[in-house]
Amino acid sequence: MRVINKIRKKIRRRFSKLQYELKRQINNFTPFPKIKKITPFVHVNKPNKIILSMVNKERAKRGASPVVFDLVVYHHAKSWSRTMAFEKRLFHSRGKTILENIASNNTGGTPTEITMKMYYQWRGSPPHWDWMMNPQISKAAFAYTKNGHVAYGAYAFEYKIPFF
Repeated sequence: MRVINKIRKKIRRRFSKLQYELKRQINNFTPFPKIKKITPFVHVNKPNKIILSMVNKERAKRGASPVVFDLVVYHHAKSWSRTMAFEKRLFHSRGKTILENIASNNTGGTPTEITMKMYYQWRGSPPHWDWMMNPQISKAAFAYTKNGHVAYGAYAFEYKIPFF
């Protein structure tokens, strides 16, 4: 009988330790690691106005209608710039109707300077510039997020596949 009682006590102790450890892990669980280096998202009302006005000037020269700021597209650009900053690399999303041009800038500067540098990166790249000048695009937005000294930017736009 003593042996059985000793075994029961050991099982209870081990079980209670496991329960305690499980509760501790559940209470300390965070679905995403804490981000320390990434600065808060940069609110880009002024940079949006700058980049959209520059794009619209070029679109007017080509006879295309102007693009307008869209909040849904803006949220895509914002979340995608944060994703790239978190992963510290440039890559495209797998969007169906909202696509993006992406760029990075590690020279720093004010929000206006960062916006201008990214604009000229896209302007110097024919495939990116063709998307920005595409007459079928009517909604666009820009956002960037900084991780340390590197800014990751996304110029997102809504593209409706034409039906023939």
